[in-house]
Amino acid sequence: MVEALGEAPGRVRPWPGWRSGWQALAVCALAALLYTSLYSELPIDDALRFTPHIAAGVFEWDASHLLMQPAVVLWHRYLSLGGPAILSQERFNTFCAALSLGILYLLLVRLGAGAARRVLLTALAAFGYNLLNLATSGHIKLAALPFLTLSLFHATLWEEGERAGGSGRTGRLAAAAVELGIAAGFLINSVLVAPFLALAVLGVSLRAGRGPRRALGLATVFGVLCGGTALAILGAGYALATPGPHGIRGLLGFLLAKSSGRGPSTGIAESLARGVFGGVQNFVFISDFGAMLRTWMNGDSSFLPAYRGLFLAEGAVFLAALALFAWIYLEALLRLVRGRGAVAAPLAFVLGAFAFAVPWNLNEADFYFQITIPVTVLMATAPPAAWRLALQALLLALVAGTVLSGWALPKKRYPLHRYEAELRRRLTPRDLAVHWFDYSGGPTLIFLDLPGVPRLHPDRLYEQDPDPDRLFARLAGAADSHLAVGGRVYLFGILDDRTWHAPWPILRQKGLTQPRLKAFFQDHYAVVDRGEVAGIRCWELLARGR
Repeated sequence: MVEALGEAPGRVRPWPGWRSGWQALAVCALAALLYTSLYSELPIDDALRFTPHIAAGVFEWDASHLLMQPAVVLWHRYLSLGGPAILSQERFNTFCAALSLGILYLLLVRLGAGAARRVLLTALAAFGYNLLNLATSGHIKLAALPFLTLSLFHATLWEEGERAGGSGRTGRLAAAAVELGIAAGFLINSVLVAPFLALAVLGVSLRAGRGPRRALGLATVFGVLCGGTALAILGAGYALATPGPHGIRGLLGFLLAKSSGRGPSTGIAESLARGVFGGVQNFVFISDFGAMLRTWMNGDSSFLPAYRGLFLAEGAVFLAALALFAWIYLEALLRLVRGRGAVAAPLAFVLGAFAFAVPWNLNEADFYFQITIPVTVLMATAPPAAWRLALQALLLALVAGTVLSGWALPKKRYPLHRYEAELRRRLTPRDLAVHWFDYSGGPTLIFLDLPGVPRLHPDRLYEQDPDPDRLFARLAGAADSHLAVGGRVYLFGILDDRTWHAPWPILRQKGLTQPRLKAFFQDHYAVVDRGEVAGIRCWELLARGR
């Protein structure tokens, strides 16, 4: 039992032998098999946005993720084996995730985690919702993950060495800094880990008796190496992507180009609530609860009478997972205060991810997956105990069960190409498909290629002109023009009473409510429920009298 749980933390174990190396390779292979077996015809988010340029071999030098798209272009050019670009994107993500899990496994070996805990914690990371979501998709943000994991690997081993008597090797710290700088070249928000990790270096060094001058010097060197690496990469990208003359002002404009796209603040309370929910759903898939809760927070509880059972059931899953993660973080903080175990470095990585996602009010997978492996390491650095292993096994069951049954398997079974063929036979250029442009997860018409079929997006129209009366006039004009020539008008998901799946919180802030939109359609047309079409609730609008 002791062998299964491992040794108490506090001393870096020697470099693992061939046996552990082969085990890590097996972890990589098993993870790759898992993720490739869950590939789906249904894309996620804006994965397809990258595909045309990757297929054409065109490099995009975007400062927010400078090296990400070019890396996949090179992968597609030399490692695709003749497959389509979207498959290269998926395989690239799978490779990055599998490689990172192998590095995690080796770190767990070095930290003295026993066989049972190594397997359990590696599986927990592999099945985490956001990591599995991205690793089985073409949304290529996982490009940064191997370098983030390598940086965590070296920073954690340095911290373990320091806590074991001031024997941390500065080479490990230098490696962590450079790897974190490279990660920022793939995903710029990774650089927000640097200030937290520099503070961790300072605090750990002081506790290890290095003295203020030595500790401050180590933290400064770390910051300079990390920042210098990131700046060198981003500066080179700026020089390649923009015509001369080049200068500091131009470089700052290049780096901050996307900051203007930041949406308006929704308040501290909602941002913190999103952060808490995002931290939990990073691992556990809760299909509807988050959107229902957000809708409720925005003052609309009309869905509760019909969906109280679903709300309570998913709420119970959320609270159970929240309690487990609160225990993990609280225990890590107590060990940090008491100076027991390497927790400062992984906590720095967690805080760096939250420092970006929470102020920007984000909840997407590509902004939270960075905490998956650091949280796993926090669990690994706790003293081995049977009760901890049992709680971690319970968390794994919760994670794998919800992610596979609620997300991965339904997504894999979604017959996108068959639905696409059916809709191509059903719809003509005289018809009109009305659906949301905003992506809220799951099946949506934005992923179906329907050549020649006109589309209308009420949320995009309202974003351009937030006046309900003018929106209704435009909707009526478009629908009437198609009906007048014998066409058909279909609403895909627009009248779905599961209001949390539509962009209603945003629309409601600008004066448009779901009852008002429903009333408009019902007052002007005969609305016929067509059930599910392509896995999406569908209604047809008929002219009055038909």
